[in-house]
Amino acid sequence: MGLEDKVRDVNILKRTKLPPPKAIVERVGIEIDDSIREFVFQSREQIKDILIGNDKRLMMIIGPCSIHSVEQGINYAQRLQPLAQEVNDKILVVMRTYFEKPRTTIGWPGMVYDPGMNGQGGMENGIMLSRNLLRDVIRLKLPVAAEFAGVLTPQYYGDLISYAVIGARTSESRDHRGLASGLSMPVGLKNGTCGSLKKAIDAVVAARHSQIFLGVNYEDGLPEEQITKGNMYSHMILRGGENGANYRALSVNKALDMQTKAGVDIGIVIDASHANSKKDPFKQPGIVYNVIGQRSKGNNKIVGVMVESNLTSDESKTDPGLPWEDTKDMILRAYELL
Repeated sequence: MGLEDKVRDVNILKRTKLPPPKAIVERVGIEIDDSIREFVFQSREQIKDILIGNDKRLMMIIGPCSIHSVEQGINYAQRLQPLAQEVNDKILVVMRTYFEKPRTTIGWPGMVYDPGMNGQGGMENGIMLSRNLLRDVIRLKLPVAAEFAGVLTPQYYGDLISYAVIGARTSESRDHRGLASGLSMPVGLKNGTCGSLKKAIDAVVAARHSQIFLGVNYEDGLPEEQITKGNMYSHMILRGGENGANYRALSVNKALDMQTKAGVDIGIVIDASHANSKKDPFKQPGIVYNVIGQRSKGNNKIVGVMVESNLTSDESKTDPGLPWEDTKDMILRAYELL
């Protein structure tokens, strides 16, 4: 073993080269036609209008905490689609299609990184499975949302995403704020696990300004310096934290006041899961109704809610979700209240 071997890649067990993003996008069986691109573009525009108040509908980002099965993901989308159409005049439904999961300590990192759920990796296959699922969901005329845990993965499937999320564990990262500032779709940045509102607003402010970060080139997959112009549709997602829930009116108004003082004028989204519900999926409907109540009293800056939902309560490989029948009842009840 030479000296270089003693100082480089000491703890790396395995390395596998990935094709550049363009090569995966162009693979047979995962081509994306202009009808899909047009739908993604139009749904992004609708979400932008909701965020700035031009569209008065409530955005509801709903679906599994994480997707581990293409079959189950499509099954969920097929059930969600007709319901989304039924409530579309008051609620814009966006399906959660989360393939990347940042973990507090250890755990399954998501389909993109470990599609076999065996700790053996396989990112090329994971990316292809994810793209295929996204394509099929979009063909059902459902816009999709995803959380980006990595700063390089958006080049591989971000062209299909209508709404992006930077999670509680990564919203303080300089690289993720740089990524958010350069993403092509609206992006919500969550308050950190500690619950600090200031850190959430700092993340939004940073993402709305020009940033310099290390990315990857779409055509050949090589690393490159990327300078962004800033994403003016970056906004805050309140998900609660170690200091308690923050979906109630007092916390929301405090967040909006702090946001105004920071020079940011855009809507915010409330996450009904995570610390706001103490990860009890059955508490999520009550939080959604609370948010609608705040809107009915004049708080039009709350523009969206996030809900974790599965076909069954024990289906998820990460956090549990609201079972389908309860989910359906919640959506229809929210529609009535609106």
